[in-house]
Parts: sequence; structure tokens; C-alpha cells
Amino acid sequence: MNIAVLMPAGEVRDRFFPKENAERLNALGDALWNPSPHNYSPDELRAIAARADVFVSGWGSPRLTGAALPDGAPRLLAHTGGTIAPYVDAEAMARGLRVACVNDIFARSTAEGAFAYTLCALRRIAYWDREMHEGRWRGDVFDNCGLYRRKVGLVGFGAVAGHLLKMLRAFGSDVRIASGHLTEAECAELGAKKSTIAEIFSECDVISLHASLTDRTQGMVGDGLLAAIRPGALLVNTARGGLIDEDALIRHLKTGRFWAALDVFATEPLPADSPLRELGNALLTPHMGGPTNDLFAACGAAVIDEIRRFRDGEPLELEQSPKELLHMTANG
Repeated sequence: MNIAVLMPAGEVRDRFFPKENAERLNALGDALWNPSPHNYSPDELRAIAARADVFVSGWGSPRLTGAALPDGAPRLLAHTGGTIAPYVDAEAMARGLRVACVNDIFARSTAEGAFAYTLCALRRIAYWDREMHEGRWRGDVFDNCGLYRRKVGLVGFGAVAGHLLKMLRAFGSDVRIASGHLTEAECAELGAKKSTIAEIFSECDVISLHASLTDRTQGMVGDGLLAAIRPGALLVNTARGGLIDEDALIRHLKTGRFWAALDVFATEPLPADSPLRELGNALLTPHMGGPTNDLFAACGAAVIDEIRRFRDGEPLELEQSPKELLHMTANG
């Protein structure tokens, strides 16, 4: 079995495939590691595809298209990241390419990040940390909030929101879900209430975005929804920056009416002159909600396990269907 590792040589690949993982992958078959710190060119990719039974991809790897794949036996694309949408097209899957990714590992970690940012923003951790480092102490009256029994709205419901919901249960949160694919009965089974986006923005204490970024959802959080946010509420975005009209968000945050915890932005890296950087009611992190550093090697090991199952004809545990691909964010 030929295994084409499409990820360029370098630090990122080494984090997923440290020595132990690289040795395990080499033992599964003939591993064809990209020797260059750059992606394969289209011609090089076609040449590799003609020889490979399995492809290993990661952030920034070239997209596998149906046109690049020769006819023949089923092949596997094993992706070390979450969403696979940028790395394969529907034609490739129609031609028999099976795809797998570590989306659930990423989702658990991202949910943990969303949960951490929510608590930090509600309790004003960043503010009090700065105050302490600058030699000050709190007064007798101070501003912070808790999560216990608060009304929390989840906009979009996929793997990340599902894991976050489990964490919120420990706090007795009143969870509302805005999702086009969940019924009222399914939301009730999850211990939540089905709501509209408008209801969530106008009624919830915490609003957490989990929708994928598509042409339909681009900029969906605009001036109208932002204007409806309750005073003192918190908007959390660990999904994609493009979901929010950022200019409108800045205008509303400048009023001080509500807070935001933002891990993703319309332009990344966030420009140095972005007004968001000047706002005390915005907790900002540089798109690092998940996975945490300690999980990279685990993601690589999970991919290796999946390749072994593929080689041995066993059921795959991380496989994604064409339908699931349609609901994934289209940019990595």
C-alpha cells in the first residue's frame, strides 16, 4: 500500500507526526513523504495520485479533485484537520474516494475553547489580570457575571455545539438551539429548546456561534441581530469570522452595551489597526480555539489508526459522507 503524505515538510507536519507516529505510518506501507517545504504542484500531485492508495493531508494541503484521481481501486484521504471541505471535491468522492478526518477531536477541543472563553469573558478575567499586573486591586463594587443557570443560545448545531451542550448541562444552563436540521423533538431530547436566530439574539445571556461558513451564512449576523442583543449579554464566536458583519459589530461594541469573545475574524491575522483591539469589552484570541498543542500527536495517531483499518478492510471510524461534506465550512 502506497501512502502519499501530501503535507509539506516542516514544523506543522512534525507536530502531527513526531518520530513515533512517523515510524508507525512507515510500517503500514510504502510512505511517500513530501520532501519539500512547499505543496506539490498540480502536475506533481497527479503523478503522486497515480501511485497512491492513501493520501494524508493537513492544513493548507492541495485539494484532491476528481480530475486528479485515476480510475482504479477505492482510495482513502485521511485528513489531520477538522473540516475536509477545502481538501476534496464532490467529484473525487463520486469516483470512490473515501474521506476521513479527526473532526471529532477538533470539535471537543474547540468546544472546550468556547466554554473557556465564555467563562473568561463573563468573569472579566482578561481585565482583572491586567489590573493585577499593573499593581491594582478590585474595589468593593465590581463587574462580572457567571454562567450558572444562564440562558445560552447556540446558533448552528454540529459536533462542536454538541460537545459544548454537554458542558453547559453541568451549569444548569437554559440552552436554546437555532438549527435548520434539528426538529423541536430532537432539541428536546438534547435537553434544549428549538429557537430562531432572532429569538436567541434578543433573549439569551450568552450567544455562541457554531454555524459553518457558506454563501448563505456569510455575514448573517448583521446590524439587525446585533441591535437586538440584550444589555450585558455575551456574543462568542469560535466558528468563522465571516459569519459576522465585523464593521457592524465594532459599531455596536463601541456603545458598551454587550460583550464579545472572538477567536476568529473577517481578516486573519487581525490587522494591527483593527478597532477591535481598542475595545475593553472584547476578549480577543488569535484563532486558537482548538485543538490545543497536546492534541496534535493524538490527531496524527488517530489518522494512522484509520489508515490501518482501511488497509485491513475494517470499518472506518472517522469516515465522512458526501452529505456531511456539504455542511462543513468551505475554508480551512
